[in-house]
Amino acid sequence: DAVARAEQIVQTMRRALAADSGSGELFDADDYRGRFYAAMDEDFDTPRAITVLAELAQAIVAAADTGQDIRASQQLLQELGNVLGVQLPPV
Repeated sequence: DAVARAEQIVQTMRRALAADSGSGELFDADDYRGRFYAAMDEDFDTPRAITVLAELAQAIVAAADTGQDIRASQQLLQELGNVLGVQLPPV
């Protein structure tokens, strides 16, 4: 069901934004930025862009679990979500 999937993605995004950043290696999310904007440039491929957001959120949660510095990637998730009108709590 599409609504349930959308709710699941938003919940994962919220978990990613609420995760505590570690002080370890910086989590590099640049690939996600490129993939997101490539999807948007391709005739507003919103489903693909949403998939990238979901993958980024999952990667942020995993990086937080290993103590990586996720602050920049959390800001990126917020920025990309805003492009699609996804209202999330500030980082």
